[in-house]
Amino acid sequence: MKNLPIMLIVLLAPLCSADSSEYIYGCSDLSLTGSTYYLMQDIVNSESIKCMNVTAQWVTLDCQGHLIDGVDAQDSVGIYLMQSPGVNTNSNFRNCRINDWDYGAAIFYAQNTSFVNLTISSSKQYGVFSYKGGENVYRNVSVSGSGNRGFVLWNTSRNLVEGCDSSSNAVDGFILDSENAHNNTIRHTTASNNAEKGFYLYLCNDNTVHNVTSTNNSVGFFSYASEGNNISHSKSMRNNVAGIVVVNSGSIKRNWIYDNLFNNTVDYRALENTYPNNWNISQGSGINVLGGEALGGNYWATPQGDGYSEEECDADGDGFCDVTLMLSSDDYDYLPLSPNAFGCILEGNYAPCSEVSILEVIGLLDRWNTGEASLEEALSLIDAWMD
Repeated sequence: MKNLPIMLIVLLAPLCSADSSEYIYGCSDLSLTGSTYYLMQDIVNSESIKCMNVTAQWVTLDCQGHLIDGVDAQDSVGIYLMQSPGVNTNSNFRNCRINDWDYGAAIFYAQNTSFVNLTISSSKQYGVFSYKGGENVYRNVSVSGSGNRGFVLWNTSRNLVEGCDSSSNAVDGFILDSENAHNNTIRHTTASNNAEKGFYLYLCNDNTVHNVTSTNNSVGFFSYASEGNNISHSKSMRNNVAGIVVVNSGSIKRNWIYDNLFNNTVDYRALENTYPNNWNISQGSGINVLGGEALGGNYWATPQGDGYSEEECDADGDGFCDVTLMLSSDDYDYLPLSPNAFGCILEGNYAPCSEVSILEVIGLLDRWNTGEASLEEALSLIDAWMD
């Protein structure tokens, strides 16, 4: 090697450097750029304020399924990441169980960073709190039992939340907060049993909420002074105040709320000023939220079985109720979905098709998939529904 040019030696030096893997056994400062940190054992009842304190870029923390456990100390954080504005963090956090901190994960100005396979429980304040930065990925992150909100994305944009769950929190499941929380996508995600809202869009614009489920909260979806958002192909069920609440939203740019299943005692509620929003797209074909092939508006049901979609006529069998649903003086669903796509018999203004609803069919098919119902039961119910 002594005969190699000096410049070549300099270029080869990084390739000959020591292993960048670090093995940690307790709360640590993650300060080595480009390093992968492996947590080798559970951390129990830590009194640290910032347990995993991330100060470098290009860092990976792999907890390997181990626990990061605190003592609920004020201002304590399980994973703490603070970067300078505009700096690409490019870090990864995975396979961690985080419990009993004020904040499960507190993230400031993170950019291009991923959080994968995290379970965060019993945070005194927030499970995940992210401020500014953006283009981060949250995948398979489960938050439960927070003393405030589960997920908070505040002033941060272009993030992806996918395959996540936020449940049994003292306030909301998810919140997109402020006008700089834009162009975020939440999909394949659930919010359940939260004391207030499942998904909360607050002063935010141009976000996409797709194929999510919001159940057993006070409100399934809540939009406050938000513009240009898209809520589609999602389910809001068994929420005890309303399926969706709209407040001062759509004054500048309409929100698109279509191809959703609402099944609540009260599906829709508007408060304060209302503005026109779009509750359907143009009639088209494709797989809708009910598994049918008609795309347009939403399916409006109630647990009592007397929702608009359940009672209104679909005489021509095109998959849509024949009469426009007026939600308020400003909001109309022109193509409300109907489960009675075929075989309706017109009687007066209503079509008393099958006494079996599509929701019953879906429920029994789910039970069949888990072995709780027989194939014969499923086929029998489908026959009854089609009759």
